[in-house]
Amino acid sequence: MKKLYNSIKIILASVLLLSTGSCNDELTTGSSTAVSSEIILSSTTGLNMLLRASYNYLLFGDRHAGGQETGTYVGIPGFNLYYDISGEDILSTGFYGMSPLYCYEFHPSRTEAGAFANKIWRQYYIVVNQSNLIIDALPDATGTEAEKNILKGQSLAMRGISYFHLIMNYQQTYAISLPNLDYHCWYDAKTLQAFRLRLSRRWFSYTCCRGNLCHQTIARNDRPQTVPSSYK
Repeated sequence: MKKLYNSIKIILASVLLLSTGSCNDELTTGSSTAVSSEIILSSTTGLNMLLRASYNYLLFGDRHAGGQETGTYVGIPGFNLYYDISGEDILSTGFYGMSPLYCYEFHPSRTEAGAFANKIWRQYYIVVNQSNLIIDALPDATGTEAEKNILKGQSLAMRGISYFHLIMNYQQTYAISLPNLDYHCWYDAKTLQAFRLRLSRRWFSYTCCRGNLCHQTIARNDRPQTVPSSYK
């Protein structure tokens, strides 16, 4: 009996030793392709990669998410079609189901917290956030001033375009919706402090869209990049 007990202890000890030894290498091995965010944000070369990713998302959107009801909103081309085609008299001449039809129909679900709103807000606030990351990282990044100005100008332009599309979709008050809601205009990627604007459509467009595009012109012309008090 004692011999059997000792044998069991030896077997258990061996299994424990083998299990811990076999898992160690797998658990401590890092990815061979992963690049840290510190490296990406530390140079104009890395920031240019992030800028290209923002362009890709702005053009194509999130192509691998959403269902039929959001399939129309694929980047800038999809949204431009939506603005021109949508209406209250959309009819289907074939059997498409209701979801594709809703893509171009002015429908109460536009004002609900559902798939439509999620797709549109996600599409453009991802671009806004990535643009802010680039702008915030530029002062400490390595690279020439010319490279930094080009990156900043393009980032500001993309941020302005994103706010413009959000305004096109949500700033207009409809009879069936609640009064205009506050909007978040994010200019700081580190703290994401949002100052809330409860203003007219024209004033919001002026501060968020025109302000970003004016800065884009300033950056490309190498002028002092100060923020006018009317934009704050």
